[in-house]
Amino acid sequence: MNTGWLRLSNDEYHAAEGLSKSKMSFLFGPQPKPSDEAMEFGEMFHASILEPAEFDNRYIAIPEDCKMGSGPGMKSRKEAFLASAEAEGKKIIDPKNLEPFKKMREAIISHPEVIKNGLLEDGETELSGFWFDPDYQVLTKIRIDYINKKNRIITELKTTRDCTEHAFFEQAFKLDYDLQAAHELYTTTRITEVIHDRFFFITVNKKPTYDFGDNEIWGVMVYETKADSEFITNGLLKRARALTIYNECKESGKWPNYSQELKMMSLPGWVLRKEYKGIIE
Repeated sequence: MNTGWLRLSNDEYHAAEGLSKSKMSFLFGPQPKPSDEAMEFGEMFHASILEPAEFDNRYIAIPEDCKMGSGPGMKSRKEAFLASAEAEGKKIIDPKNLEPFKKMREAIISHPEVIKNGLLEDGETELSGFWFDPDYQVLTKIRIDYINKKNRIITELKTTRDCTEHAFFEQAFKLDYDLQAAHELYTTTRITEVIHDRFFFITVNKKPTYDFGDNEIWGVMVYETKADSEFITNGLLKRARALTIYNECKESGKWPNYSQELKMMSLPGWVLRKEYKGIIE
């Protein structure tokens, strides 16, 4: 595998060799696996914000005259539409699902901090980076949502149920966003040999924050973290720990959470602590 920047599809990146942030997190314990629906939503969201032209090439809305109750000839119209979409390699989505992505994009690109810091300007999207870490003798990799090479800023997009400070900080800690930011800044600095020390999260709610019928308001928050912050320092410590665990496991053949020893079955602690009134009467 070549090191440096590569232009890869999402599938090619995940199939490529290298230790990513996600794989590092798995070394700390089992991680929640997103549903297929959540994965597809994430892909559509990123494409709509970062690659709007590619979004139109990838997805197509099913026309109203191809739906049930649209009148005589619906079946033949639908068959023709499906055949055309398949030939063009497009994914079919319901028209009602297009509007939320448009409104999220409008809310994000018009946010004053996004404009002020040029978070989605003068840069590249969905860039894959590979770097061999000589300290651990491990090939590592990153996939950056957006990098502004002029200002040396990395931006990550996140959707969430609640992007307000308390809720997002809790989510960030739970899902190792500190590790992600630290790993991307560290690896980018090594690949480019230019210091990158500013990382931004653009967060947006998955559903309207305020819904007034014909006027939906989408909540957007922008958060910055710098290389000398406690957030990044903690992320770097996690990175070092993950790479150490990885090497130890490769050498021993024993991986976290999966013992080769026989274990005795028992009830979970929360069951034993629970005071319940007889299940069997």
